[in-house]
Amino acid sequence: MAAAELLNNVRRRNYPAGSASLYGSGGAVLTEQELLDEWGREFIGEGRRRIDLIRFGKFNNSAWWDKSPDGDDHTKIYPIPLNALNVSPQLKQNPGY
Repeated sequence: MAAAELLNNVRRRNYPAGSASLYGSGGAVLTEQELLDEWGREFIGEGRRRIDLIRFGKFNNSAWWDKSPDGDDHTKIYPIPLNALNVSPQLKQNPGY
């Protein structure tokens, strides 16, 4: 089954037939960006948006929601917590923190 048809199956619960929010069966409008946007709507409470944006290469180089583009890529990885750094002197803080 095509991705557009799968998305339409979910969207038909809330959108009437012929709505602009439903995709054509050819899937021509279903771009990578639209798929990423759809995941953002579908999984809003799942806590996976950051991971998806990093995976698609859009976390630090494009605007999304209330975040402006940031050329510094150090935020793709989290800082090591201070209590972990204090326990092991072999650990070094990730760059940028």
